[in-house]
Amino acid sequence: MYRKEVNEHSPLRILEKSIHGGLGRGNLGLVMSRAGVGKTAFLVQIGLDDLLREKPVLHIALDQTVEHVQSWYDALFEDLSFTTNLEEAESVHTMIQKRRVITSFADHALWPDRLEKTVEMFKEHLDFKPAAILVDGYPWDAHSVAENAAMIGAFKAYAKM
Repeated sequence: MYRKEVNEHSPLRILEKSIHGGLGRGNLGLVMSRAGVGKTAFLVQIGLDDLLREKPVLHIALDQTVEHVQSWYDALFEDLSFTTNLEEAESVHTMIQKRRVITSFADHALWPDRLEKTVEMFKEHLDFKPAAILVDGYPWDAHSVAENAAMIGAFKAYAKM
């Protein structure tokens, strides 16, 4: 299969249909569950899906190393390319690496203003403007319900900018 065919047959197309075309620009999606269920793998699959459509992706890992997240992308891409018999897997992998930035904040502190400054830094210094921003490892249980609701509102406002 070729990259476009692989993307067209992605299970994420089913998810997009169920939510009437996907999240779309300026919207926010949340994936929440207990540790060890597969949130990182799911987020990486979403990132790979956008990357296969040549959309730039920023993956922010909280309390994980860049190398850890990179290994997820490599392993899931390798599995995807093997199971779909992806043509030109090496060049597709190179294209994906050029359109993806992974960064890590070991302190779990990601506030909307820090996200905005991070994205601006990547725009200014790397000419990188992400079409999708994936935040992995947000400590929901470290905050009150009211604080989490305020944070979600602030991130949603940032997404609409």
